[in-house]
Amino acid sequence: MLIQKYSTAPVLLGLVLFGLQGAALAADADSCTAITAVPFTVSAPGVYCVTKDLPTPSTFTSGNAITITAADVTLDLGGHLLSNLSAGAGTSAIGIYALDQKNVTIQNGTVRGFYKGIDLDASAATTSSGNLVEYVRAEGNRIVGIELTGVGSVARHNQILRTGGSTQGADAFIGLHIVGNGIRALDNEVVDTLPGGGSPSFAIVAGGYPVTVYATSGAVVEGNRLSNTVRHLAGGIVVFATDCLIVNNRITDMEVGVDFGGSGTGSYRDNLTSGATTPYTGAGGTNAGNNQ
Repeated sequence: MLIQKYSTAPVLLGLVLFGLQGAALAADADSCTAITAVPFTVSAPGVYCVTKDLPTPSTFTSGNAITITAADVTLDLGGHLLSNLSAGAGTSAIGIYALDQKNVTIQNGTVRGFYKGIDLDASAATTSSGNLVEYVRAEGNRIVGIELTGVGSVARHNQILRTGGSTQGADAFIGLHIVGNGIRALDNEVVDTLPGGGSPSFAIVAGGYPVTVYATSGAVVEGNRLSNTVRHLAGGIVVFATDCLIVNNRITDMEVGVDFGGSGTGSYRDNLTSGATTPYTGAGGTNAGNNQ
């Protein structure tokens, strides 16, 4: 539950997920374990496939729709929808959850209306590794769209929309949260990460708090496109990591573009902001050039 620990400081192109789904190479339905109902627990390594849309009932307000308790797992949503919308804004249910696992891949589908859409969690920044979330649409999740923890893990080519709106209260609302040494956020679209109840929103957060537990070094946030229709208390990229690179991102209509908040350090280069009250801030960040 890393969100509760923040301060409020600031190959297949023809099958593109966003609208068409399945841009990543889909698993062969004949060689995977079918998931046809939730809640479901993945307890052994292997390939698992969602075979139809899986809406949860309005009474599903806690727990996880899919829980992964094994390493070396591929979960292919198959272009289908995992939805918790009927539970409302007070839900604390999580769409897909794993704790301290390695080499977990989640791909190809939509996760909507959960407290957290996807949460690959860890008890410390080094207790999971090698995880991958790609070609996922995380839409309308209440606190966090995608939270990815693990050394060398990657979130890429995801679309994260309309995060926020929880009635439970939060220190912050986050579209994409990445934690772990050498972690990557690459070519993601994050739109409308909305503040609420006086708490800010951040499109992407690199690193965790407290840093003594969730220390992150060498993160790369590159090629992402971020925008908000509500600018108040909204941050584009917030860095709690050390030696982080923020490169070639496009940030529109955010209160702050890039914020090396707290103990965050690193360099930023080739980023473009528009409509940001404060494009770049934070003493730990080094302007390496060509930022606007």
